[in-house]
Amino acid sequence: MSARQTIHRPPALGSVVRAQLRLILGRRPRAMWIALAIVLAQIVAAATGGILFGITIQSGPDQPTRLFFSKVSDFAGDLDFAIDEGAVAVAVAAIGAFIWAFFWPFRVWRGENPQGRGYHWAMPVGRRTHDLLRVGAGLALLPVLTAILAIVAVATAAAFGHTAVFPGWGVLFWVNLFAGPPLIYLLVSIPVVGSRHPSAWLWGTLGAGVALVSLLHAAGLIRLTEPLFGLLLGRAGLLTTLGGPIVSEIAGWSGRPAAPWALAWLCWLALAAVGVWLAATRRHRSI
Repeated sequence: MSARQTIHRPPALGSVVRAQLRLILGRRPRAMWIALAIVLAQIVAAATGGILFGITIQSGPDQPTRLFFSKVSDFAGDLDFAIDEGAVAVAVAAIGAFIWAFFWPFRVWRGENPQGRGYHWAMPVGRRTHDLLRVGAGLALLPVLTAILAIVAVATAAAFGHTAVFPGWGVLFWVNLFAGPPLIYLLVSIPVVGSRHPSAWLWGTLGAGVALVSLLHAAGLIRLTEPLFGLLLGRAGLLTTLGGPIVSEIAGWSGRPAAPWALAWLCWLALAAVGVWLAATRRHRSI
C-alpha cells in the first residue's frame, strides 16, 4: 500500500497581491475614509465657491476678515498669473494626493514593524517577495485615489463653469499629478519597510536637514547649502521632479521640457525602488 503524497504548490503571486489588498483595506479604515471625506469636501468647496477652509488671507485693509476660511477672489487679483476656483480645486487635489502618498506607507504597514513580521518566514512565499508585494499592493491603490480626487475637482469645476485655466495646462501637468505620489510613496516606504522606528528616521532626517541649513545660514556659510538645494530644487532635484510641472503650469511660467523631467523622474523612481528592495532584503535579529 503506497502512501499518497499531496503536493502543495505555492500560491500564485496574483492571489498574494489580492490578499494583501484585502488586508490593507480591511483594517478598520474609518480614519482613512474620514480623511478622504475631508479632502473631498475641501475640493468641492474650492471648485464651487472658491472657499479654502482653515486659511485666512487678507490682501488689503478694505477686505473683510473671515474666520477660518478665505475665498479665491480675495487674492486672485493680486497674483501675476490667472487663477480661479477650478485651478485651486485641482491644486488642492494634487496637494491632497501628495500628502496621502506620504502617510500611506504607514497605513499599508500598520501594526507590522519589521520585528513583527516573523510570520512572513513561515509562508510559502519568500519573505522579501511578500514584503515587496505588500508595497506593490499599496502602490497600486495610489492612482485610484489620485483619479478620484482629480475627477471630483475637474467635474465639479466644470459643473460650475470654473474651467477657464484648464485649456492652458499641458499634458505634463496631468502626468505629474499621477507620477508624483508613487515616488513619494516609495521613498517613504524605505524606512517603513526596513526600520523598527520609521517615524524617527523620517522626521529626524527632515528635521536634521532643516536644522543644518539654518545653522549654515546663521554662520554665513550659505555656499555649503548649495549642494543640498541642488539635490532638492535643481533641474533634476527631488522637489522639482515631484511637483515642478504642476507649479510651472499653475503659475504660468514657461513650459518645462518633458524629456528632462521624465528622465529625472525615472532616476528618482529607480533609486527609490532599489531602496525599498534593500529594505525588504534586510533580516532583523528579532526574526
